[in-house]
Amino acid sequence: MVGRPVTPVIIKHVDKKWYQTSVVRSDELWVVTYDGQPIKIKRDSLAYDMVAKHSTEVYTTENRANRRAAQFNAKFNTTLFGSKKLF
Repeated sequence: MVGRPVTPVIIKHVDKKWYQTSVVRSDELWVVTYDGQPIKIKRDSLAYDMVAKHSTEVYTTENRANRRAAQFNAKFNTTLFGSKKLF
C-alpha cells in the first residue's frame, strides 16, 4: 500500500488550543465551472436572518473538482457544471 506523498510545507502556525494550520504547496489547481466560467457558491438561510455564506469551488485534485461538478449537476438538474485546470 502506497501512502500519499508528503506535501512541502511553506509556513506553519500552532495556536494555544493545539490546532495547527499549515500552508502547503500545490502543483495544480482545479476550479468548478458553470458553462465554462469559474463559480462561487452562495448559501442563504431561509429560516434565519443570517449573512449569506460564499465559498469558492477550487480544489487541488481533478477528481475532487469533477465529483463536486457532478454533485451540482445532479442538484440543479443540468449538465453545465464542469471543471477546468487553472495551472
